Amino acid sequence: MRLPFLDLVRIHWDRVAAIACLALGVLALVLGYVGVSNKVYTVEQIPYVISGGLAGLLLLGVAATLYLSADLRDEWRKLNELQHDVAAMQAPSPVSVEEMRAELAALRRRVDVLETLSEPDSPGTRANGNPRAARTRRTPSAGSRA
Repeated sequence: MRLPFLDLVRIHWDRVAAIACLALGVLALVLGYVGVSNKVYTVEQIPYVISGGLAGLLLLGVAATLYLSADLRDEWRKLNELQHDVAAMQAPSPVSVEEMRAELAALRRRVDVLETLSEPDSPGTRANGNPRAARTRRTPSAGSRA
């Protein structure tokens, strides 16, 4: 059984690492301050400044970088989703040539059926089983305009 908290940590690993670096940086600064405040001589304070102060500042910088990186990754993900949505709206639906031929054949069959139903029955209507074969070209009569 997976815990939702662990899934959340796995998904947002960069934010978790940023929070951990922030906490460690603040802890290093506080420990460095406590170490420096108890020493009177500057020579004794320098190791606390180096270990606590510089390490704390470095960890705070890493935390800020990780958190900004996580935010930028979120923004890029949102932009990619928007780009995908726009591309999906602009692109025609993929139809293969075979699908188009099948649709054309189905439309021709429907037209043939409709023509058969709309024409009066005559001996030549269904020559060779094709209603189109019986059509004759109309020629204008002598009395009509050409």
